Formats: sequence, structure tokens, C-alpha cells
Amino acid sequence: IPTWHRDGLLAIGDAAHVMSPIGGVGINYAIQDAVAAANLLAGPLLAGSLTRAHLAAVQRRREWPTRFIQTVQALVQRQLVARALRDGPFRLPAFDSPGIAPRTDYIVDSKNQCTLFITAAKSNGKEGRPLCVRTADGGATWNLLGWIGPEPEAGFSIMPASVRLSDAEILVTVRMRDDARRWIGTYLSADDGANWEYLGEAVPDTGVGNPPSMIQLQDGRICLVYGYRAEPYSIRARLSSDSGRTWSGDITLRDDGASRDIGYVRSIQRPDGKVVSVYYFTDEASGPERYIGATIWSPPAP
Repeated sequence: IPTWHRDGLLAIGDAAHVMSPIGGVGINYAIQDAVAAANLLAGPLLAGSLTRAHLAAVQRRREWPTRFIQTVQALVQRQLVARALRDGPFRLPAFDSPGIAPRTDYIVDSKNQCTLFITAAKSNGKEGRPLCVRTADGGATWNLLGWIGPEPEAGFSIMPASVRLSDAEILVTVRMRDDARRWIGTYLSADDGANWEYLGEAVPDTGVGNPPSMIQLQDGRICLVYGYRAEPYSIRARLSSDSGRTWSGDITLRDDGASRDIGYVRSIQRPDGKVVSVYYFTDEASGPERYIGATIWSPPAP
């Protein structure tokens, strides 16, 4: 905006100057704005002598570096990003389904090959059933490898999570629901995604339902983490030592949720063996507000 201030008001950060995501500097410049404002305004505020001229001084201090980095971002956009995207974006096909949901897991197989695990609408237009598709040309075209399980007659099978076990084997867990139950089911492909065998239930009860997140640990075990959406509202993990055929009991990472609005976990294992599981959460301290939380934990020994 041309003027960042008026009587009694000062705009800083994105309120004053929206930044491109290029370079990831938006929050950096917002913090610099805040520091400059604190340094320039603290004295007049304490003295009760703040005027609009003091607010204008903040804009003078911060406007030039902000405009400079915006110019650099625009240059990078024109010279690099625009060139990289000139042949796209490419539309993902619907694969003869009524539609595709934007809830995707993927395995990057090589520079040009990626395997996607996505959810399509059922033939009646309702959600949903998972499928496995692949590109071998960097995303320009996509081919259907196979449907992951039959189309559910009641309820759905959605939000797949995947782990590649070998060149031929892929393990997938999915959020499942029928008229009576909500659970996480397990599928295995032994032919690189073309055909899928149902192995059973990884988690027999998820409350009102939550998608799985899976990683393969350094010791070869499979780690599944999910949100339990019933009391006690919690983030839980299970481990498998036999490639998803059987699973341990629940490992509770935390159980202090204030409501069922939790979960949607993503996890990664650190070099020191600890697992970082990130999720959205609400607790008594945060009240009705949701926040992004994380638990750092050590999987029990095999």
C-alpha cells in the first residue's frame, strides 16, 4: 500500500507489503518491520508523545529494503520460475471417475517417475475409493496402475498413505468407513501397484475416523501414526515388523485433546532414531483454537 499509516494505525508485514513466496522471506521481513517499529516507537509511546510523523519514520526505515527484495523476487519469477513452469501446469486426469480429491500421497521413484496414491469419487459421485497412478515423464502424462481394493458399497476408503518396501512391493494404508465402523485398512501390492491384496486392519477403531501416516524406520519396521477422534482424543502410533501384515498395540504420543478436531499426521525419522510427528491439535490451553503441534518420540525396541 502507498501509505502504511494513519492516525492511530500502523500497518507492517503483509498488511503493508504482500511478499511473493519466492525465497521464503515474508516472515523475515515482517519481523524486521516489527523490530524497526519497536525501536522507533517505544520512546514516543512511553512519553505519550507519539505522532503520525513517528509512524511515517517506520515506513521510511523499511520501505526501501522491502521494495528492493520485491524487485529481486519479481526478477527470479521472470527469469527462473516462469521458465520452469512454461510447459505447465498439467491437469491430472480423472481416470474415468466422477472426480479426484486433492488428498495425495506419493513416492518419487526417479527424476521423471513418480507414483501417486489418490482418492477418486465412487461411481455414484460420493467419496471415495483409492487408486494408484504413475508418471514417467515428470508429470506431463499419467497412467492408471490399479484401483486399491473394490469400490465400497457403503461408506468409503480414502486418504491413502504409502511406503515402498522393494522394487515390486508397495504397502498402503487407507482411512475406511462403513455404516457402523471407522478403521484403517492395509493393502499390499506385489507387482508395483497394479494389483492389491487386502491384508486386514492396521487400526480397528479410529473414533470418527482419521487418515494414516506411514514411514519406514531405519530398522525396517513400518511406523503408522494417526489421530484418534474419540475420547480420550489423542495422537497414536502402531508398529509393524512384518511389512504391514500385523501391527502392535497403540503407542500413545499424547491424549490431552479437547475435541475430535485433531490429527492429519505427518512423520519423519531423524538420524538419531527419534521420530518427529507433526499434526494439528486443540487442547484445553488453546481453547477453541487449533494449532500445529509436534511430538518427538523414540519407537520402542523391536
